[in-house]
Amino acid sequence: MDQMMQTNSEPENTLPKSEDRDPDLAVRPSRSAKKPYLTKSKFVDGQICPKLLWLSTYEPVPFEPAEAGSIQAVGTEIGSRARELFPGGVLVDAPAYAHKKAVAETEKLMRNKSVPAIFEAAFEWNDIRIRVDILERGPKGSWRLIEVKSATRVKPDYVEDAALQLHVVRGLGIDVPTAELLHVDRDYARGIDGIDWEEYFTRSDITAEVESLIVDMDDVIARQFDILASRIAPVIEPGRHCPDDCDYWEQCTVEKPEDWILQLPALSQQKY
Repeated sequence: MDQMMQTNSEPENTLPKSEDRDPDLAVRPSRSAKKPYLTKSKFVDGQICPKLLWLSTYEPVPFEPAEAGSIQAVGTEIGSRARELFPGGVLVDAPAYAHKKAVAETEKLMRNKSVPAIFEAAFEWNDIRIRVDILERGPKGSWRLIEVKSATRVKPDYVEDAALQLHVVRGLGIDVPTAELLHVDRDYARGIDGIDWEEYFTRSDITAEVESLIVDMDDVIARQFDILASRIAPVIEPGRHCPDDCDYWEQCTVEKPEDWILQLPALSQQKY
């Protein structure tokens, strides 16, 4: 707990965009600029594609509120409903840009033993900033880390996300022996009285999967910081690893010919 207040209020590095700059030759700020930090989303980006990690850090896309009915909006609604399963839980509502304040609020709530759960608990350790969806108080000063997802099954990137979080909180000396995924129960059927949120969700223990990733976490994180320390974006060809909704797809494929294979309609990974 005493280590928990290792905070850094420095703003995130960004690069001004240039209409005519070659994305593969984009350069980061001078070495006198602020040191970049990792977040959960950036870490997962880095596991997908080193170039995505670099671009999302130095050329972030402008923030846009989620449209009603979008995947992002549904995810937000699911996260809010999941909190209803933890009566008495308290939300750390400081925004992402007020990370230092969020960390301080989290520490205060952890010391208040009447608080059974903390939503969006904020931590920072070794230049890694995270917000834990749900931190549930356990026995004898321990805690349960719970990641909330709108999916119906456990996916590899969810485990990676939780592994980074567990790595950080344990690095701060907090006793968190388990990690869980709170997600949608695929067998749930809505009744005539509406949605029963207790039945809508199911909890999956992913501790074993997370522990297997934590073993190499220091090396994985070091590689990601090496990428962020570079003055140029990594040269990574677009391919099967690219997420469907990548914000940088057009930037990475601008020089590809019209008949490039990945431009073909209805091309699945099985056919690729």
